[in-house]
Amino acid sequence: NPSMPSELLLARQSTTSMPANAAAGPGYFDPKISNLLYDRVLYDPDLESKPGYTYPSAAFAPDELKQLITRAYRQIVWSPGFYKKGFVVDGLRSKFLPPAVMLRCLLDAMEMKPVLPVVPEPEPVIDPKTKKPMVYKKGEEPPPPPPPPPMGWYGPFNVFVSEIDPSVEFMAERLEVIRKAKEAADAAAAAAAAAAAAAAAAAAAAMSEGGREGEDMANDNANAKEGGDANIAADPNVLSLAANGRPSSSSSPTSSFLPPLPTAEELKQQEEERKRESLAKAQRVLSTHKDVALAPILLMLGADALPPLGAGVGIESNAVDYRVIQIDSSLPLQKAHLAVCGVDFKIGQVRGHLPLVPADLDLVPDAYLVQSVRKPRPRPPLAPITKFKIFTVVDLPPPTRE
Repeated sequence: NPSMPSELLLARQSTTSMPANAAAGPGYFDPKISNLLYDRVLYDPDLESKPGYTYPSAAFAPDELKQLITRAYRQIVWSPGFYKKGFVVDGLRSKFLPPAVMLRCLLDAMEMKPVLPVVPEPEPVIDPKTKKPMVYKKGEEPPPPPPPPPMGWYGPFNVFVSEIDPSVEFMAERLEVIRKAKEAADAAAAAAAAAAAAAAAAAAAAMSEGGREGEDMANDNANAKEGGDANIAADPNVLSLAANGRPSSSSSPTSSFLPPLPTAEELKQQEEERKRESLAKAQRVLSTHKDVALAPILLMLGADALPPLGAGVGIESNAVDYRVIQIDSSLPLQKAHLAVCGVDFKIGQVRGHLPLVPADLDLVPDAYLVQSVRKPRPRPPLAPITKFKIFTVVDLPPPTRE
């Protein structure tokens, strides 16, 4: 799922079966890959934020690093007794390689092979002077043409690739939520730092004053009280407060620096400007993501020309499926999850593009949703009362004992 970037996460899916031709597996085991990853690839999260820190993987050439990560994936996928029923990869973002290369490492680890079209040999370039094929000097050869996109993939797994294509409005809302959460976290961190600094200052002041004699402390308190009374008596705000119930605005030293409160029209304009900025930022984020991260993935997979899952590609059957799911703000979160998994209903029956799990069979479409409500047992009607007397209670003092 390249449209929802996150750290690579492999999660066991315990309810679907792998294809029959994947049951045997190569029985792969690499005893050295764990030490290689720990010593030469993985990084220390505590040192990552320090200036000048470089990842250990930077010492590798891209091809060598790709081979190491492919070995790591192969060790995970083909470990005996592990991931027998499939697995889910949530996101392709990585600190080591681009998303398209990470996906190719995963496909190579799963023994997936592309079906490439037959490309004819390029015709030689004719030299206009000699009318013969052009002869190039060493280092001047033209670059080879890029490889054509595959017509399909085959291998022991069925691979489902789902791309979430959010609308600009939906992305703007998510960016706004992230911004507010970051501001709240920064404010909480600043408040915690201020409280810690105040506590440290109070502790230091208490320790410095702890050696004073009681007599000096009493004198200091008396002087502080006298000075405070004098300051209160000289403060014109106190006189103004006693006269009209509010401090004097002309004599307050900070009154001239207080900004006026914004009007309702100004608040509305600020909110509209913030929405326009969020939409523009969301548009930039989506455009950058499609050009930088998504385009290489589509080219590597051949997503534009992939046949349906199971369709013939040469002598093999296509085993890679690519889907695009449109998500906007009007779609509830639960229905968005069902759309990503390809779950829908036909005449009340659950269907799924991805392999179904037992929990999917418990889903009920809205049109068939019925709620059972317990009602009390109805009582028989009572006969009306026709003979009755009305007693009036008079408020009299209680009787006294004689």
